[in-house]
Amino acid sequence: MIKSESMDKLGTRRQLGLLFCILSFALLIWTQWPIKPVSREIVFQPGQLQMSSQSKSTQDFDAGGQSIAQAFPEKRTIKLEWTPIVRMGDTSQVKISIAANQDFRTENSVDNGDFPSTLTKFENVYDKYSIAAEARLALLEMGVIPSGISGQVLPEGQDITFIWKITPNSSGLYEGTTWLYLRFFPLLGGEIIEQAVSAQPLVIKVISLLGIKSNYWRIMGVLGLFIGFYLQKKTIIGFVSRIFRRKY
Repeated sequence: MIKSESMDKLGTRRQLGLLFCILSFALLIWTQWPIKPVSREIVFQPGQLQMSSQSKSTQDFDAGGQSIAQAFPEKRTIKLEWTPIVRMGDTSQVKISIAANQDFRTENSVDNGDFPSTLTKFENVYDKYSIAAEARLALLEMGVIPSGISGQVLPEGQDITFIWKITPNSSGLYEGTTWLYLRFFPLLGGEIIEQAVSAQPLVIKVISLLGIKSNYWRIMGVLGLFIGFYLQKKTIIGFVSRIFRRKY
């Protein structure tokens, strides 16, 4: 009778230990499962990304009296990347980059025949201007680091990236917009020109389990595994002993 009760208790401990291990392992998988980011691109062919709002005093003209645009001589790609689903309490990133592809870059952009014939004549904007890029992430009701406008110098033929970190504290659907601006500084002095290049919307869905942050679920998952292994320690020790006896 006593032996039977002891076996029943051992069986209950094994079942509880197994249950703790299964639930804790499933919890850890949920908290650590990677969520694939998404991206969106805007592509500007050589000469397509032009400086706007030029005054007549800063414009150049060809032999026919037509104005020649100031433009980027290389292909430029603006890429926005973000994770559309974020667990509450996790830290995620939003990135926007301006990448250069110099396949079409030339010394004389105006008269070179290597460019696609559909493009209008243009001059290399870097010949007359130093350029800076500024970006801002507007995401209501969510903390964004860094906040406000961030700026970087945009050298010719170089890539730059802006990165924001977000940590949602409540579940729900969040809508935001990434803004990208260019500022043109005349090398010989004059009016600084600023223009918006893109305003791209994004949506982030924040999920949670019972309204509890994911980092707390991770802690509970690890503790649950320890408890599960402790409840099954006799089974584990017996299993390891049998393996060693068979091996040696």
